[in-house]
Amino acid sequence: MSGQIEGPVRTFTAGAALGEGIRVTLTSGVLQAAGAEDRGIGTTVAPAYASGDLVGVRLWNAPGTRKMVAGGAVTQFALVYGAASGKVDDVANGNPVGVALE
Repeated sequence: MSGQIEGPVRTFTAGAALGEGIRVTLTSGVLQAAGAEDRGIGTTVAPAYASGDLVGVRLWNAPGTRKMVAGGAVTQFALVYGAASGKVDDVANGNPVGVALE
């Protein structure tokens, strides 16, 4: 039985190097950058420099705003969607993840 964790950030083991603000998913129990169509579990709050590093993930159900890495130029207030390598872009693909505030 797992315990309940109260808080917006949970720590996971990285399966590869990951930058800060990358959308991530769990694959075989480790974090990987989410693909364009993957919803994922949230975004990294700090970089993971190598596979096996522990990294905090701000879960999608956490309140507040978050920084995410853009895969290209994004217009302020545009709806952003999942992009390759855990990034976001304003090119529509059916996987909306937020609104660009900057």
